[in-house]
Amino acid sequence: FFSETEYIDIDSSIGRIAGDQIMIYPPGIPLLVPGEVITQEVINEYMKYIDFGTKVVGSIQNETVQIKVTKEK
Repeated sequence: FFSETEYIDIDSSIGRIAGDQIMIYPPGIPLLVPGEVITQEVINEYMKYIDFGTKVVGSIQNETVQIKVTKEK
C-alpha cells in the first residue's frame, strides 16, 4: 500500500501489482485494489466498460490508457 508507484500503459501492466484502485462509477465497484496482481482478465473487463461508455475512476485515459502500478525494484 505504501510502495512507490508509477503510471504505465495498461497493455504493459499484466503481472504487475496495482498501485491504486480502479473503480467502475457508478456504483463504485472496484476492478482492482492496491496490492492486487493485474491479469489479462482484469484488463479485458476494464476495456469492456470503456467500450460501454462507463466512467472508470483511477486511470488516465488520453491517447492510451494508463494505470498506477507499484515500481519494480
